[in-house]
Amino acid sequence: MPPARLDAAARAAWPTPAGMRGYARRVVDREALRQERLVKNEQAARAYNNRRLRFELDDDSVDDDGDDVPFLCECGDETCAEAMEMTPEEFIAVHSAPNRFAVLPRHVLGEVEWVVEDGDKFWVVEKRPSAMSAAE
Repeated sequence: MPPARLDAAARAAWPTPAGMRGYARRVVDREALRQERLVKNEQAARAYNNRRLRFELDDDSVDDDGDDVPFLCECGDETCAEAMEMTPEEFIAVHSAPNRFAVLPRHVLGEVEWVVEDGDKFWVVEKRPSAMSAAE
């Protein structure tokens, strides 16, 4: 990079790597980066919920009568920290496929997922293949 004290003509003539003038700019696919971030947010919520599930299943003091347990909404909104309630059995059923996530009703990001089940307490969304591959 040329010293700041050079005049504009001298800075323009300053040698740069591979004969390039100015700064090389990378082309950034902002949409792909955004979708990747959304899926990673959802995966982080799922990882937390999996730890919660293990705790619930390992806790001998918990009755196995199908009581609801609070789990973190697995939507891609990085500001969402809302709880949704479901039984451990429901949680296991929702996550029977790696591209399925549980979210609160209407917490759906249509560009990366679609609703496969809707209920009163939570909805099940399935990631579009392009969104899953972007996060890998």
